[in-house]
Amino acid sequence: MLSKDAFSVIYSLRRGPHLTVEEIQLGGLDKNSADAIRLELTALLDLSHPGVLKYHQVIEDEGLIYVVTDRHSRTLDNLLAEHKRRKNLVPIAMILSAMKQVAAALAYLHGVNGANNRGLVHCDLRPANIFISADGERFIIAGLGLCKDALWSESTLMGVAVYMAPEVLLRNESSPASDVWSLGAIIYELVTLRRPDFLGGKEPAEVFVDGWRPDLSGVADGFMQNVLERILVLDPGRRPTARKLVRLLRILNISADGQEARGTRLKVIYSVSPRLVC
Repeated sequence: MLSKDAFSVIYSLRRGPHLTVEEIQLGGLDKNSADAIRLELTALLDLSHPGVLKYHQVIEDEGLIYVVTDRHSRTLDNLLAEHKRRKNLVPIAMILSAMKQVAAALAYLHGVNGANNRGLVHCDLRPANIFISADGERFIIAGLGLCKDALWSESTLMGVAVYMAPEVLLRNESSPASDVWSLGAIIYELVTLRRPDFLGGKEPAEVFVDGWRPDLSGVADGFMQNVLERILVLDPGRRPTARKLVRLLRILNISADGQEARGTRLKVIYSVSPRLVC
């Protein structure tokens, strides 16, 4: 067994060292929820993007679903734990690379034909669901394909709520924009080495009111602060799309190798042209 969470158990395959199999229990779910999971998982077989985990096979047997995927042993959660333990900030170049790749993968998913013509929405984007390739260069989105509304428990929700958008916590309304918020929350944690605690122990309805703005005082990098100010807004319609985030990084010609040398100039360019991500 490689890992276990509230939804499934992941095993390695002896005959396929580069593959894993995820076991998902359907027991206890109503027919509509189980059918939704089957439909979502089957749709994943057609996905093809370097930033999205490759799904090879979906098998159902006696109330269990087995999903065969590519194997990656390290996640963004592991990376964060290492840096937090050492009290060593994650390099900005690495954060930019992760942001660019995850945003590109989200743009791909949001453009795929899905329910209500809104594309595929991840709904559970968090560091534990982002793999890092063995060479440390690629970031791959995983954790797709579970109708998690039917599977959440109160204890599980507490651990992932820090990455959920206000409209998800308040009204259970997920959309491509809520995925973008989750990416912003992840970026915040990468930059500060602290989990975003926008609620501060209060109920979402007490915190997310008109005029709310995130406390970004812990974000020292000016460019990152500007990006987060535009992502972490209450109105989903005012957030940049994943595609616009990718376009912004391309326009500014940011690369993981050269960003640090041009960082000051990038901040100046961005402050002059904030409409690029509007």
